[in-house]
Amino acid sequence: MTIIRETIYAALADVIERSPSIRRLMKSDPPRAYFAAVAFGILDVATTAMTADGTIHAVMGQQLTLEMSPRELKPFTVELMAIGSAVKECENEDNADAIEIISRGGEPPEPRMDRIKKVLENGIGYSRRQEASEDDRNANRRSVQGRAVTLANRINALALSMTRLKAFRDRQNDVFSILAGLGA
Repeated sequence: MTIIRETIYAALADVIERSPSIRRLMKSDPPRAYFAAVAFGILDVATTAMTADGTIHAVMGQQLTLEMSPRELKPFTVELMAIGSAVKECENEDNADAIEIISRGGEPPEPRMDRIKKVLENGIGYSRRQEASEDDRNANRRSVQGRAVTLANRINALALSMTRLKAFRDRQNDVFSILAGLGA
């Protein structure tokens, strides 16, 4: 668990750096910001640290495979690996769809990965929906029922499960203090 925890925590600094809205949230709603940062950390690890064979390239050059995970933590590792596969599949489908639409002279829709990030950061009912045009509202409705929200929900569920583990709770205050400093 330490390898997974530290790998996700290492991703949090990058997440905070790339997400001005999470930095703002650190001031107004720190627990929500922490949870959103953990969800983004999971997405970051799933996007950048997973290999095709399911190996996780962890902190300090370590590698984690399912076989290396303790029995009680295997479900977390399996879900992280499944999220990594789903993220890669989503990115590939987004790219293929964009190429097809552009080749026909059209304007590609907002990538699902961007919608997933908005849901992770702002929740399913993020406020931009209220300001959107009718076409955007229809796209958002499809997204609420679609795969972007489903994947965001999986990421959030894993974040919630992981942050409830004693190993995460034990370090949570220290990490949270550091993250709050980054958000300042």
